[in-house]
Amino acid sequence: MPFIDKDLLSISEARILSETAKNHQVNLLSYTQVELDKAVAAIFQMIENDGPTLIEQSVLDSGVGDKQDEVTLLKEFLPTWKASVTGKRLVGGLESDGPIHTVGVPLGTVAVIMGQAQPIMNVFFAAISAIKTGNALVIVPQPKLAKTVANVVTLLDNLIQQAGLPSATITCMTEITDEGITELIQSPNIALVINLGNARFMTGTLPQAKPIYYCGTGSTPVFIERTADIAQAVQQIIKSRSFDNGLLPAAEQFVITESVIANQVRHELAAQGAYFLTEADEKQLVHLLQSLDGDSQVLTGQSVQAVAKRAGFTVPADAKLLVTSQDYIYAESPYTESLDFPIIVFYLEPDWLRACEKCMALLKNQQHGHTLAIHSNNADVIREFALKKPVARVIVNNAASLAALGIGSDLDPSLWLGGMTSGGGSIAKGITPADLTYVRQVGYPQVPTHEAQAPTKPAAAKSERQQEIQDDFLKLLSKLVNESD
Repeated sequence: MPFIDKDLLSISEARILSETAKNHQVNLLSYTQVELDKAVAAIFQMIENDGPTLIEQSVLDSGVGDKQDEVTLLKEFLPTWKASVTGKRLVGGLESDGPIHTVGVPLGTVAVIMGQAQPIMNVFFAAISAIKTGNALVIVPQPKLAKTVANVVTLLDNLIQQAGLPSATITCMTEITDEGITELIQSPNIALVINLGNARFMTGTLPQAKPIYYCGTGSTPVFIERTADIAQAVQQIIKSRSFDNGLLPAAEQFVITESVIANQVRHELAAQGAYFLTEADEKQLVHLLQSLDGDSQVLTGQSVQAVAKRAGFTVPADAKLLVTSQDYIYAESPYTESLDFPIIVFYLEPDWLRACEKCMALLKNQQHGHTLAIHSNNADVIREFALKKPVARVIVNNAASLAALGIGSDLDPSLWLGGMTSGGGSIAKGITPADLTYVRQVGYPQVPTHEAQAPTKPAAAKSERQQEIQDDFLKLLSKLVNESD
């Protein structure tokens, strides 16, 4: 059997794909927004027709996530997402008529390094964002999903060719190693890197003068304040954290509440499907997490029942998430790491000020400046959280993971949630297609002030004088007529 150096193969593929994409992106510069939108409309039609089937197949292939939840996510996200993109000018002259003052310009070739969460949805989002803005796209899937994602990318590329765009505008790496990904990131042909949660590619491999959008998960702390609707808050937290087996990017991981309402919160959690770990369960789960040596990816997107079985204990068939009660934050705790399966860590504090400090400590401990949630009807407390917490977004009285994506909230629809302090990325907001462009300004000569405030023109003054003479003549004529009578 011949020896194949996979690293060299991956590096070679990265070089070829980046160079090819760059060449095709130059061709895209000649396309108008109308021509690009034709391809975008075709992709949206494909998503509506084939999206659910492709999602179900990817979950089956990967064994990660919940296929019904991911199909539901598509159906709930798609209408708002489509409405936010359709008819919007992002490249070329941004004014509909009159002089051009602003021009949208594509950044170039975009590389998207994917995680394990919602791979098909993220490919769709990447394709729409890139094509809408005239950028070429190179997708880097997780290795075990390379074949599945590559098949979807082929479908998309054929579709946009039929819509009149160049071939290989969207491509996908299939020979995937760390060395190949590093080669792609550092390639001068790549203008923008979007990293969907692969933290190991945020240290030591970053090129100079190239924007990096880091859009990982947030390990979101959520505070339930004493004025909150507790039943509703718990319902939204469970829905959010258990959705797609804990894979959404802003899913709550830490619940902090005040002691005065702690029993009510515990009661609601248990009543609505949360399973509180016993002391024996706790030991087995901690042993499992420690045995993984910080690499909990084998548990990523697994159900509560699957995680419990692997740890060696059982939970009810209808359990929606695990709950572990903790008194302190300490470095050795496996629960302070980002855990992408349905579990929440429960903390008590005597008042909202202490709860505020706990949230800050949790954010600082893992350098997560991603998302913070609060359930409260106290406007002053909400204001304090919004103004002073070092995060990209604060979700108020809502299911954090869904609201952060723009589902049921007034945030812009986005699957890619930036968090500048959670990985060293250069953007904090939810990424939209506009973030794949820059705006060129066009300046015109300014009208001099003395011209703008010039006195009334002589012609206008003469006209007013003529009107006065005419009025006087009419008065005199009327007087003469009256005297003759």
